[in-house]
Amino acid sequence: MRIVGPEIGLSCAFRQWRAALHCRFLHGYSLSFIFVFETQILDEQGWVVDFGGLKDLKSGLQEMFDHTTAVAANDPHLAYFEQADRLGAIDFGSYRTAWDANGSPNMPTAWSSTSLRPVS
Repeated sequence: MRIVGPEIGLSCAFRQWRAALHCRFLHGYSLSFIFVFETQILDEQGWVVDFGGLKDLKSGLQEMFDHTTAVAANDPHLAYFEQADRLGAIDFGSYRTAWDANGSPNMPTAWSSTSLRPVS
């Protein structure tokens, strides 16, 4: 496997309200994403993917995870975080409640799956 492309540092605050200990508090993570592209047929240039076509993916990840806050859709304090967002104290980014009920991030996978198209 060959990994190419620039590394982009993304920082996001998370809250896992169901956790019994410290993870129930807001805490930050430095995030990175690795996408693996595979095909049986290369395009006319011999490429699996044209990296120039990934600009929307890059900007979408930045919008979702660059200095934003993520809480679960069923967080009992969601209204508090929404108010903090309206007041400019935090930034929910473009996805507000991208965490499923179990506290797992589901938006990057779902968003990238619908954003990437096969090279014809």
